[in-house]
Amino acid sequence: MQAEYLYLLSNKMDYIINFASLALGEYRYEFKVDKTLFLEFKVEEEDILDADIVFNVLMDKKEDILTFNFDFNGQIKVLCDRCLEELPLKIKGKDTLYVQFSDKDESYEDDILFLPFDEREIDLKQYIYECIYLHIPLRRVHKEGECNENMLRLIQEKDDVLEQEVDVRWEKLKEIKVN
Repeated sequence: MQAEYLYLLSNKMDYIINFASLALGEYRYEFKVDKTLFLEFKVEEEDILDADIVFNVLMDKKEDILTFNFDFNGQIKVLCDRCLEELPLKIKGKDTLYVQFSDKDESYEDDILFLPFDEREIDLKQYIYECIYLHIPLRRVHKEGECNENMLRLIQEKDDVLEQEVDVRWEKLKEIKVN
């Protein structure tokens, strides 16, 4: 079956899909993600300075379940963990979300979202936000030689000073011999 194409590219960044009005079958959506998505979650120390990511979503609507296949690719800007300068990172990934209809209150288990039978739409904003964060590397640093040289010099100077300042309590502990 050929998937019906629905493109959602807007300034409003609306991540809501009204699935109740759609017939059974496959539907394609495209969402453009930028910094505004991350500003909506108001995280105190935001890691992402900017974003330009395209999410291609294939929704397969069946009688009792919705399957969302996410394929995303783009770039984010974060701070380098070493020199604190802006660092562009390419980000891409694939994920799947299953939406099961149930009498339970709305809940979430791994990649399964439970919605009440009378629900008519789904907001993918939270899931897209989590997808992006889960694909960001834990250690974000420039390639060797690309970090800010002044900052690296300051770090090295501080490390040298700290090595010279040895707490006398630690010196006394070194004298203890354990058999």
